[in-house]
Parts: sequence; structure tokens; C-alpha cells
Amino acid sequence: PYSHMELDNGILQLDVSLSVTLGIVVLFVGKRINDAVSFLREFSIPEPVTGGLIFALLIVLLYFHGTIFGATSKHVKAQSIC
Repeated sequence: PYSHMELDNGILQLDVSLSVTLGIVVLFVGKRINDAVSFLREFSIPEPVTGGLIFALLIVLLYFHGTIFGATSKHVKAQSIC
């Protein structure tokens, strides 16, 4: 079966259509957050930066929780030592 996403040697491989779709979603999430938070507008933080940081934090939380990539915090600690 065709997969839009796969993990290959610890690198997440995304299909082009999924990458573009996620990029658009991240952009709109960043726009909504920038519209709601005056601090971000005041200091001219770009929407893609805001959305990208939120997305990156979400991926990190899911990774350490073990929800994605089949990783656990024990697995991550073992890799960081080597």
C-alpha cells in the first residue's frame, strides 16, 4: 500500500502533497495565533515562524510521549548517550 509518510533510518520521509498540505496548515495556524496574540503582531513575528514553532513543539511532545515513531523517553535517552 502507498504511504504518504514513512520513517527511514530515523528520518521522516513525507510525500510532496503531504508536505505542501502540512505547510499550508502550519501557515494558517500561525496566522490565527498571530491575530490572537498582540505581542506577536507588535514584534512582527511572521506567521510561518509561529506556526512552525507550534508544530515543532507538538512533534517533540508526541515523540517523547512515544505516540509517533514508536519511541519512548528511554529509547531517546539511550540514543543521546551514544
